[in-house]
Amino acid sequence: MGYTRRDIKVIEGLEAIRRRPTMYLGEATSERTLCSLLVECVVGSIVAESPAPAALRLLLWSDGAVTVAYDGERLPIEARETRTGVAHPELYSLFMSIFGPRRPLQFGAAIVNALSEKLVVSAIRDGVRYRAAFSRGGLVSLLSKAPTDEPMGTNWLTFKPDTAIIPGVLDAAEAERIVTRVRSANPAVPASVADRSSEKPDWW
Repeated sequence: MGYTRRDIKVIEGLEAIRRRPTMYLGEATSERTLCSLLVECVVGSIVAESPAPAALRLLLWSDGAVTVAYDGERLPIEARETRTGVAHPELYSLFMSIFGPRRPLQFGAAIVNALSEKLVVSAIRDGVRYRAAFSRGGLVSLLSKAPTDEPMGTNWLTFKPDTAIIPGVLDAAEAERIVTRVRSANPAVPASVADRSSEKPDWW
């Protein structure tokens, strides 16, 4: 039996990651959940950047939200012309395309966008916070200036995994194990955990 063009379904955007998360994160085990693997994927892509970040912080919030904050190369907020001829902040392509990554962070950025119910990306530039929001592989709030009472680093990503795909919550003990593995593989990058699970994250 032959296939026709009607039998082929093109998967748009980051939907492939949502359909087969284990292809990108690996299989969950009794010791490491998909939630843990997702957070470690993000952290690992950040510390693989060149130059490596000066420091990295992992913060746990209520409702299973996580922030990965770091002092490193600034996220690209400048406009760049796309193939359609329309200029958009380069940040969008960093978090919305996993193909042909130009830097290690793009792999983790696309995956955390695809697998998160909410994702807020913040970057400090000249003392001003710039913020964009994503959800389930898409862009839901354009890059804009936003106030902040507590800058967490040069850049920070606050996200809540989509529990329909990534069940469970990262606890402090597993967060510490992730940071320990990061320190072991990248001893030059100071990494720490802050358990603030009694507090709500700043989604704004």
